[in-house]
Amino acid sequence: MTSLYTAVGRFERRINENGQYPVVIVNRQEYMVDIPEMIIWTCLNWRILELPQVEQLYKNMARSANATGYMGCEGYVERLVQRGLIVSGIGGDGGDALYDLLSDLYVIPVTSGIFVKIMAFLKFIFINGVPFRKAKEVFRNESLSTAEKRVIDLARQSQLSTAEVMKCVETDV
Repeated sequence: MTSLYTAVGRFERRINENGQYPVVIVNRQEYMVDIPEMIIWTCLNWRILELPQVEQLYKNMARSANATGYMGCEGYVERLVQRGLIVSGIGGDGGDALYDLLSDLYVIPVTSGIFVKIMAFLKFIFINGVPFRKAKEVFRNESLSTAEKRVIDLARQSQLSTAEVMKCVETDV
């Protein structure tokens, strides 16, 4: 059996009178996370990995962040799955596990206004010190394929799981 994991939601930093703390937002609900949970969630953000790969990344990141003395990675992974901050897929092989992982996830198009894009571009250049040419490359619009445009159009019409999107594409809806 193969098990795959990935992070869901988005990271935000909150500030209160005691300082800063990390939260993960999933379905408009805010979840506080501790340091080991944040490390694991970060390891899985934009990645789909098996547990041994997660453990290796966790050890490396925990060591570089001087976050030692916590319980093993597997316990945190189980807790994050229970809380819905990471999802898992299980199957007889990698393909089945990937389908199981993705089938219940939803495609949510992310859009931002021109003001947000301009501010991010300027921050990239003036605060982060990225050369103009590099920043321009990062912020250029990519042309989408016909299939990608179709998926985005479907996702804008209704909240669909990835399995439903695949079915719509297969049946030419």
